[in-house]
Amino acid sequence: EAERLVAARTAGQGAATPSASDGDAALITKLQDVLKARPDDLRGWRLLASSLGSLERWPEARAAEERVVALLGDTVTADDLVDLAEAQILAAGGYVSPEAEAALGRALTLEPKNPVARYYSALTLLQGGRPDLAYRMWQGLVTEGPADAPWMAPARAGLAEAAREAGIAVPPEAGGAAPRGPTAEDAKAAEGLAPDDRQAMIEAMVAKLSDRLASQGGPPQDWAQLIRSLGVLGRRDQAAAVLGEARTIFASDAAGTALIERAAKDAGLPPAPAP
Repeated sequence: EAERLVAARTAGQGAATPSASDGDAALITKLQDVLKARPDDLRGWRLLASSLGSLERWPEARAAEERVVALLGDTVTADDLVDLAEAQILAAGGYVSPEAEAALGRALTLEPKNPVARYYSALTLLQGGRPDLAYRMWQGLVTEGPADAPWMAPARAGLAEAAREAGIAVPPEAGGAAPRGPTAEDAKAAEGLAPDDRQAMIEAMVAKLSDRLASQGGPPQDWAQLIRSLGVLGRRDQAAAVLGEARTIFASDAAGTALIERAAKDAGLPPAPAP
């Protein structure tokens, strides 16, 4: 099961940031105190990892997941390793670190068909400059289904992004994941215009996308497209402002964060600060 796939966000919506109440924080603190006296309490560490993750306290959740895996030893399951990898990825702001990649590799050795491990492994390939291989892996997940699986929406989004980066036509199964900003076809149509008219056309398309995201929000693909477009137009300050907003909106969406950071790189903006 992949019910804890944090990257599964509904297309067109950003990731909501939960607010921890004083009671939540107090319960976590109490549990942490208990575990100091009972460091081998596997059930307690699982509960702590889950609680911290629900509040998006990812560095602490990562440490708790590492303790769970250590306690399990040879009895660790693929799902346990995926939970660890996911916490490591989200603690690193969406970056699949070598440690997370190793955990995913172990998960796939134990369960080659594990869908969440395959999803994040495809993200690893995309970040590593192999969109062609990421495309194949995400396409497999999307093809296999089921349609209501929690990993389906992010896999479709990843499939669309990998297709664009690999120079492949975005397939129909990627659904509505393609960005709704200026497309390659739009750029081609603008080539026949006079320079001033072409610039005006591009500016209008970018403004339309910017206005829609400001009023309605949108999936990470659209935010990434806006950042890239602003970079091409030389509007770095505006691109940086959009980037900052997007980083906040998709802070706990590993797939979305990866797309946003790649767009930032393409636009010549500095990477996110290390956590």
